[in-house]
Amino acid sequence: MIDQKGNILTTREDPLSALNNTQTEYRQGLEREIEKRVLSILEPVVGKNNVKARASVTVDFTRKEETLEQYDPDGQVVRSRRKLTEHKLTASQGGVPGVQSNLPGKKKRTRRKDRGSITKESETVNYEVSKVVSHIVRPTGSIKRMTVAVLVNGEYVKDKKDGTPKYVARTEEDLRKYGDIVRRAVGFSGERGDEIKVLNMPFKQEEAVTEEAAGIDFSRYILPAARYGTIVLLALLGIIFLVRPLMRYLREQPVLPRPAQSRSQSPASEIEGDIHRPALSKNDGVLEWAEKNPEQAASLIRKWVEEE
Repeated sequence: MIDQKGNILTTREDPLSALNNTQTEYRQGLEREIEKRVLSILEPVVGKNNVKARASVTVDFTRKEETLEQYDPDGQVVRSRRKLTEHKLTASQGGVPGVQSNLPGKKKRTRRKDRGSITKESETVNYEVSKVVSHIVRPTGSIKRMTVAVLVNGEYVKDKKDGTPKYVARTEEDLRKYGDIVRRAVGFSGERGDEIKVLNMPFKQEEAVTEEAAGIDFSRYILPAARYGTIVLLALLGIIFLVRPLMRYLREQPVLPRPAQSRSQSPASEIEGDIHRPALSKNDGVLEWAEKNPEQAASLIRKWVEEE
């Protein structure tokens, strides 16, 4: 169920339905905010009630989380370096090769070989490469696409001949300027595929008056009227059911002569006698007696209430 402004009045108990209602309210809130921006920036130029704006927004409610690891090869730094050098000398002797050296009775001749060396080098270098780890949580409710339609009324200029107002349409240059202003006001983005259209058309005067009258909110006057009406009603009920019976009761009381009081009679008995025997017969006398004896009047009212 919705009201005349499109606001949702009832919701279901289903969690999915409640989520959909919340998303709908959020989207409608964005659309109303965009429309207010358009009106607030164009009404000072074209006049109040001379511009209408409607926005439609596509909202992305998906939740996205991303974790990125980025390495920079140009930002490497030497973390550790290890260099190992191994140097080894070698020397050996051997006979002269051939048959003569192997015949019996021949003295073996040896040939001394030159000394040799072996050098072995190894180097280990550890580099530290810069790394950036990013955990990105994209918020929900981002605007995916937006379209705005703006309708601008023309100007009414008095005719020089008969003085009647004559409609004059807006120029293309004015409409282009209005479109540029609206794009900057609502955050237009061509990458999202946003569209904004500004048109010039004459407005009907009856429609403007009807909309202005419909825009008056009478609900704010209902609560104060009900509050003061309740107070007046309670006052009338009090007069009808309390004051009038009390006055009638006092008028119906007989006039009793007050007996002579003895000196030994206590003040309490005097007050009790005055309560049961008010010597009054008219309204003026009742009021005068009540003013002079407020405590006795209060006791008499309490007794009357208990009897009722």
